Amino acid sequence: MKTRTGGWGHTTIGVLILAVMLFPLYWMLNVSLQPAGSAVGTPWIPLDLSFDGYATALREQGRNLVTSLVVALGSVVFSLLVATPAAYALAQFRVRGAGVVLFGILISQMIPGIVVANALYRAYSDLGLLNSIPG
Repeated sequence: MKTRTGGWGHTTIGVLILAVMLFPLYWMLNVSLQPAGSAVGTPWIPLDLSFDGYATALREQGRNLVTSLVVALGSVVFSLLVATPAAYALAQFRVRGAGVVLFGILISQMIPGIVVANALYRAYSDLGLLNSIPG
C-alpha cells in the first residue's frame, strides 16, 4: 500500500516557487508590450498592448538578427557533424585511449567561458577575422 505524502501543500508550494521564478519573464514581456515611455507606470495586467517596439527592433536590427541566426545555425550544424560520429565511436567501440579523451573533454568543460572567449578573440584578431562571418 502506498502512502501519499505532501498532497496539496507541496503542490501549492511548488506553484508559488514557480510563480516567483517566472515573474521576471512575465514582467519583461508585459513591459515590452506597453506603449513607448510607459515602463515606469506599467500595470500588473496589460490593457493596451503595443507591438511597435518589436516592429522597430526588427526594422532596425533585422539584418543583425539574420546574421546571428546564420552564424549560430552554422556553428550548431558544424558541431553536430563533428561531434555525432565521435560520440558514437567513443560510446560503441572499444577505442584505445577513450578514457583519456573523455577525461580531456571533461577537463575542457571546466574551463570558464571567458577564458576561452579571450583566447578566441586574440586568435581572431591576429588572423583578421573579427566582425566577419567566417570569424
